[in-house]
Amino acid sequence: MLEDIEAAVKAREFKGERLSVAERNRLIKRALARVFGRENVRVRGSRGTAYGWVKITVRRPKPHEGECDWTCERCERVRRETENRVWDILSRTRLINYLYTYYTDMGEPRKECTVVVDLRGTDRFRALEG
Repeated sequence: MLEDIEAAVKAREFKGERLSVAERNRLIKRALARVFGRENVRVRGSRGTAYGWVKITVRRPKPHEGECDWTCERCERVRRETENRVWDILSRTRLINYLYTYYTDMGEPRKECTVVVDLRGTDRFRALEG
């Protein structure tokens, strides 16, 4: 399902070409849209001094009806699973290699990418889709 995106990235690497930030963001959007649906994925690049940073927002239905707070176990599980899946897709398509890296004060490398999972109530989620 994601093989063509991985092949496109490999072809660019083989030629010794780098993806521009805009191209990278479009490929990230295309890869994630295949899994989560185009209308449920938003990929935004930052501007100015934060140029190169990527904010990925994935909209998912809430796993239950009704209200809950941010500590709800079921909602947190969906958030974690979705974030892990996004990072897995970025790794499998090799797009993770095109995310810039920064280092924490402790010297740990981190990618300049934020993944946000937007959980919507199931009724509101269906209304937004239709």
